[in-house]
Amino acid sequence: MKKSLLILMVGMGISTLLAGQAQASRAIDDFRLSNSIRETLAEANPGEISGASPQEIREQEVQQIKELLRADELNRENTMREALRQENLSERVQGHADLEMAVEEQNVDMHLGKTLTDVHGNRVRMEEYVLRPEANQVQFVNLTMRDDRLDYINYNAYFNDILPRDTRGLWHKEFGKTAPSIYLVKETSKASNLTDAVEFQVNFFEPYWETASQQYVLPERDASLSINSTLKWGQTRTSPSVDFSAMPGAVGVTENYSVRTDGNYLAPRWHLTFTDGTFMEMQQYLITENGSVVTLRNLNDLVNLLKNLNEFVFRTYREQIWTASEFEGRTIDTVSQFQHLANTFGDQD
Repeated sequence: MKKSLLILMVGMGISTLLAGQAQASRAIDDFRLSNSIRETLAEANPGEISGASPQEIREQEVQQIKELLRADELNRENTMREALRQENLSERVQGHADLEMAVEEQNVDMHLGKTLTDVHGNRVRMEEYVLRPEANQVQFVNLTMRDDRLDYINYNAYFNDILPRDTRGLWHKEFGKTAPSIYLVKETSKASNLTDAVEFQVNFFEPYWETASQQYVLPERDASLSINSTLKWGQTRTSPSVDFSAMPGAVGVTENYSVRTDGNYLAPRWHLTFTDGTFMEMQQYLITENGSVVTLRNLNDLVNLLKNLNEFVFRTYREQIWTASEFEGRTIDTVSQFQHLANTFGDQD
């Protein structure tokens, strides 16, 4: 269980590739955007409209956020989108070092806007941001907008000290013979459709000398999973040298497995059953801009991917679809390019 959750956290996180060049911004509610958006939402909260039904409030929230994002974008003169327009980044960049160089040359907040088709054939507008809300914090925000809904991801990484501009190596969990001066203290991740939410959190001890591996490692203090604010699974310990125990108040897990959908290694489906009889499931796909599923089932598929590696890396998107008993038939459905790039190029340990 612990291993699967950590793999998922890494998948939902954003790593050195995307975090290194982010600049400051501020927050609204569960995700962080500009002060202008935050202040406008605070002044015109659709939830305060007298007589509005929950569905009407939800639709107005989605529409308002879309409009505010479009307005905010007009003030972002040097965004990542402008870099893509000017230099056709997906064709120019051939590797990790080139991508980092291109980002550094722009010297801006990381921002990507893209319109594409999801796996269900729906038109999607995707907005992604990498920000530094605080001196010791890096944040990744994904907004997946369809005509009738808004889904989002909000991932935050907190460090023990002020971050340098270049954060390469600071995301590691293993450090060799030298203890790091700057290291992660907490990671949080939330996926939501504005009604439902899946949340993960991991807290870390200080770097610890591990006798078995003869190196400094970043040990977990605790980890947890919540669905619609209910703690479904959690583990905790008092020191790096003792075993984990169940987190007080957690429901607990009776079944945990992952399978490949239709034998596709790039389409895992992760399932949890909890002791109260409820479940949670996450289906993942890698898709192209037209919504086609990228497959890796056999050697022929692998050869084809290698032949079209540039296309696979820079024109492929990760779609994650969350379902749970508490969602009552609803889903959380996000489409992200940053997640795919971070897993491809980011720190692996």
